[in-house]
Amino acid sequence: MQRRGVLATLGALATGGCLRLQEADESATGSTAASQQAGDNGGDATNGGDETVNQVSLSEQWRSDMFAANVWTTDGTFFFNGFDGAAAATPADGVMWSAGASATGSMTSGADAFATDGSHAVIGFSGGSGSDASAHFHGYDTGTGEELWQVDAPADGNHTVAEASAVVDGLAVVGAAAHGSGSDQTPVVYGIDIQTGEQVWETTVPALPNGFIADIIPHDGDLYVSFAWKGVRVVDPRSGSVSGTRDSIETGVWGSRLHDGVLYAPWDGAVVAYEFDGSSRWTTDEGGDVRCRPAVDDELVVVGTKAGFVHAFATETGEKRWDARIDSQVSAIDMTSSHVWVAGEQGTVTAYTRDNGTLAHESTHDLSGGGLGVVNDTVFIGGNRSTAFRIDDA
Repeated sequence: MQRRGVLATLGALATGGCLRLQEADESATGSTAASQQAGDNGGDATNGGDETVNQVSLSEQWRSDMFAANVWTTDGTFFFNGFDGAAAATPADGVMWSAGASATGSMTSGADAFATDGSHAVIGFSGGSGSDASAHFHGYDTGTGEELWQVDAPADGNHTVAEASAVVDGLAVVGAAAHGSGSDQTPVVYGIDIQTGEQVWETTVPALPNGFIADIIPHDGDLYVSFAWKGVRVVDPRSGSVSGTRDSIETGVWGSRLHDGVLYAPWDGAVVAYEFDGSSRWTTDEGGDVRCRPAVDDELVVVGTKAGFVHAFATETGEKRWDARIDSQVSAIDMTSSHVWVAGEQGTVTAYTRDNGTLAHESTHDLSGGGLGVVNDTVFIGGNRSTAFRIDDA
């Protein structure tokens, strides 16, 4: 199995008013598939059968100069990283800080490698594709953006992707592997003192399997390190030693989402709700070729696929709630109390009503592989023109 190489090959960087069907030089497109699907779900998706009707509109609030590849939200704050740095912002005040990453050499944006304890933000960056390239992990002060420390994976070309991060018991736990075939991987996981950046322990093969790291998840005093197609290793966060396995917990390279003690993982064309003992609450009979981490809350589990399908399931039962489709691969999903927001790799941003999947908004942006996140009534859309928009009723 081959890892997607999009993060290593993203294009060059570039750089108001109210966005309804058109914003400045970015025109909104009516995705035929998405509009038709919303209509099929009983929603008012079209006006006279031709023109997309936006039930919500977007008004620009602020911008960031940084290309935003990955966007994470926690405690009312947006965190994001790009090719050469990281930043934090709030809906009301905009960018609080923007900090460089001090590592030298070719760097890309990294995978979904973010964690925070409230005072520190741990953000990973990937290091290109050369024989001496390596992934880098940086600790930032969440209040000021000061870079507190940097930890590098081995500079051997085999640990170039910053795969995952977690925070537990005063440690930042980070993992790295590479692009290429899963069977060729020699993953490494570090425990790092989150205050000083000092390495406390290191775990690699043969204690870990040859594979991609999908997640590092703290749970009930242990770390659950999941590997794409190769189950879970239970790791002692104090020593890094492997204390057990959960081979029945399977996930793909794009990772899972933990919610209320249950792990929701796209796997082999389906979605599975796993307990940490390895049993499952439910399994769907569909899910597709998922290419981003799912979005999960008390009511919905939402996944997006390479073919552009968006599937929403009931969190408790796995019952299908609705389907939709955009015109490109789904690259990011987030949710508010009223809508599901979806970013497509070709720049389409859509919103769907949570209860039935009715198409509520559609516009295009210079995403170029960038991320998306939502906090309250603000959606932050990454890419070359990283911009926060207020979400309003149309």
